[in-house]
Amino acid sequence: QLPVDLSQLDALTDGDKEMQKEFATLFTEQSDKIIKILEDNCLSKDKAAWTETAHKFKGSCGSAGAHILHKLCDQAEHFNGTPAEQADLLIKIKDEYNRVKAYLAETGLLS
Repeated sequence: QLPVDLSQLDALTDGDKEMQKEFATLFTEQSDKIIKILEDNCLSKDKAAWTETAHKFKGSCGSAGAHILHKLCDQAEHFNGTPAEQADLLIKIKDEYNRVKAYLAETGLLS
């Protein structure tokens, strides 16, 4: 499965490539901040911050058509495991997010 379903972006933007580029740029700018918040709260006692941030990221990923990342964020939102498992989940989220960014760059939507 590709990191991003471009047909979803096409539908969202009526095929407007410039709008898709703007969307991709905004998505990655916001996502970089969200990843930092997840990192900061990964092993924190503040479970609410982790949960709320994962929920927010899940919505963004769904809108962007990043379905694998969306599923990982859903797991993070409902996470109830050990600190080691939480750290592993964060690594998976970061790895998949890097795949999304690379794919957006490959398709010319992100510079």
